[in-house]
Amino acid sequence: MASERSAPSITIDDVARLAKVSIATVSRTINRPDSVSAVLKGRVLEAIRRTGFIPNAGARLLMTNRSGAIGVVMPTLSNTIFAQSLSGFQQRTAIESFQVIVAFTDFDSVRESAQILNLVKSGVEAVALTGAGQEPWILRLLQQRKLPYIHVVCCEAPFGGQTIGFDNAKAMKLVVSHLLERGHKHMGVLISTTEGNDRASARLRGAREAIQQAGLQLPLNRIVETRSQISAIRAGLRALLKSAPEITAVICGNDLLAHGALIEAQHMNIRVPTDLSITGFDDFEMSAHTLPPITTVRTGAHNMWAMAAEHLLTKLNTNKQVQGHIPTEVELIIRDSTAAPRISKIKLT
Repeated sequence: MASERSAPSITIDDVARLAKVSIATVSRTINRPDSVSAVLKGRVLEAIRRTGFIPNAGARLLMTNRSGAIGVVMPTLSNTIFAQSLSGFQQRTAIESFQVIVAFTDFDSVRESAQILNLVKSGVEAVALTGAGQEPWILRLLQQRKLPYIHVVCCEAPFGGQTIGFDNAKAMKLVVSHLLERGHKHMGVLISTTEGNDRASARLRGAREAIQQAGLQLPLNRIVETRSQISAIRAGLRALLKSAPEITAVICGNDLLAHGALIEAQHMNIRVPTDLSITGFDDFEMSAHTLPPITTVRTGAHNMWAMAAEHLLTKLNTNKQVQGHIPTEVELIIRDSTAAPRISKIKLT
């Protein structure tokens, strides 16, 4: 049957003829498999396998008004947490044979709007968005088109949008509380660029509020914003320590930042945690295996995004009104990158 698989003009008629069923049965098997008996479904799927037939997405859209595609908008894949997130989302949608179309924004809200618009034009049935910092007009467009969407990794959204996630500011306060318990009074923050990134902004706000609530200060010279590249992160730690050499702990806005800070600290012969405590946020798998392993906040990104997919699939399959906010849990994971603050001044090389 190799020649059948390679034939460029295989049609739904060929599949129906080989399976000895009607064209309508083939269409239902592809688009609504639950409506076809197991016996007929088996015959059709075997015919599709033997012929190499590939259903045309455009034809499917015309016949059913369903594209079978869901859009996911993420900032980048350079941060492992987004790869984990996408994996969780795609594993859930694959169960119901939905295609996932991924768009990246590079933390640019204008580019994000353009990418969302492209997804809408391509006929996606729903959209999962990272955070809630999108431009208002594009969210209004989604609502006007009655296109289901959900904001992930946050707990509040404009225009009554549905969300799944946690309070980023509150979660960061867990980190500060841990450092305060260790005795740290001079803390610095290494954070992703906050413009266009509501998660980073909230985490910075949480760190600042927790430090101030403890009667301490977080002056501007103890805050460095950086791009999410290791070279930029390393430079960010150097700038932070040069500007505020008194700090004894660095609060990183995510684990990628913590990894870069750890690399640079070791390059500068700064012992972690003896000379400098470092914390992360997200709990990459690698964070448990660095030397030392990193204290961080576990957010359960894989499961969170799987739940986001479940939410959208429920909307698409039942059109039921679902919960406005779906809360998820976070957990402080204490490892060996944090300890009591040093007594003597840090030696910078």
